[in-house]
Amino acid sequence: MRTPSLEEAAMLPDTLFRFDAPGQILYGRGAAARFPELFVRLLSDLGDRPVLVVTDEVLARVGVAGSVVESLERIGLMVEVYARPPEEPTASAVNALGEHTADLDPAGIVAVGGGATIDSAKSARVLSRFGGRIEDYEGIGAVPGPSDAPLAAVATTAGTGSETGYAAIFTHEETSTKRFVGSPYMVPNMAVVDPDLTASVPPATTAHTGIDALAQAIGPYLSPLRHPVTDVLAREAVRLLGRNLLAAYRDGGDMAARSAMAYGSLMMGMAMNNAECIGEHFFAEIVGPRYAIPHGVSVGMFLPYILQFNREVSAVRLAGLAEAVMDDPAEDEQEVIDRLVGFVTSLLGELDMPTLRDIGVRAGHLDELTDHIYGHIGIELDLNPRPMDRDDCARILRAAYDEVPPLEMAVRHRS
Repeated sequence: MRTPSLEEAAMLPDTLFRFDAPGQILYGRGAAARFPELFVRLLSDLGDRPVLVVTDEVLARVGVAGSVVESLERIGLMVEVYARPPEEPTASAVNALGEHTADLDPAGIVAVGGGATIDSAKSARVLSRFGGRIEDYEGIGAVPGPSDAPLAAVATTAGTGSETGYAAIFTHEETSTKRFVGSPYMVPNMAVVDPDLTASVPPATTAHTGIDALAQAIGPYLSPLRHPVTDVLAREAVRLLGRNLLAAYRDGGDMAARSAMAYGSLMMGMAMNNAECIGEHFFAEIVGPRYAIPHGVSVGMFLPYILQFNREVSAVRLAGLAEAVMDDPAEDEQEVIDRLVGFVTSLLGELDMPTLRDIGVRAGHLDELTDHIYGHIGIELDLNPRPMDRDDCARILRAAYDEVPPLEMAVRHRS
């Protein structure tokens, strides 16, 4: 493979692009104990109003949330804790949290958790300011303005990237589909990424969130919305996540791996916030809620098939990602891509990720799932680099169900 020259690598972009930057970022071991002294500067009209800490019941029980509460109380803040169920947020759960937040009228909000908790806090902040239900704000641009209460997102997984993102995801119970609220007003005022908080994450959750992070780093590098800044962030995120996920899964106390995962997830979130995800998310956002499985599990089921599907139009970029995650991958471009798809497939196996059959999908479900997935692509604005029609969706879904090795999946070529 030809490596770009120094002159080529140093060329400035000649295309117009936009990069939406998050608020303050505090990264590093010990960041969770240090952020309150910065966060308090964001609070206005504090008076006797408390800070609301939104977390989940598991983190409250094991003491992770308690350590954050103590650091807030240490600087004199009053704190109220809301511990939500650890499941992914539903519309009704988010609406209940929104009502609670409005009644409390906090001076600020601190979310301590993974993407589900951070997304819940983002949504509750909107509802406490503007009222209504979260369904009223679905889509992009429906949030009318900023909130009065600053939000700090303290990430405990690596991860979803929600701590720097402009969107919040929730499950619509009546249709069992994932929906989202997207707005620049949703971005947390402060993102806190402390690798130490991820040390207690169980192996299965490490695998699920890690695969989601890897997919969400690959996506911006292939997405039609990519640009030079997202390229730098996404490729480095793929390198860090791809080379360290298995080590973090096997040994949660490996802080070198945990730190690499946390930093990779942070970079991924900034890339994704600007260039979005690709095809595996079209499938995951339908299959995940339907079978009540973690989002990262459903993402992993389809990721290698989406890489295989996109190789016709994204060969150079896929080869570049192979170089990021593997030492001396190969010389021939197509062989390099084979090895990348094989690497992801093997990684899923080593992480003990389940199959479609394992989660309860049956052959009789495939036609209905195909219809829902194909209908969902319109909502996603066709962000996959290679357009998909219904036959493509059916072929990918069938291959995943039959557990066809991704490299052997038949890909229809288009002229």
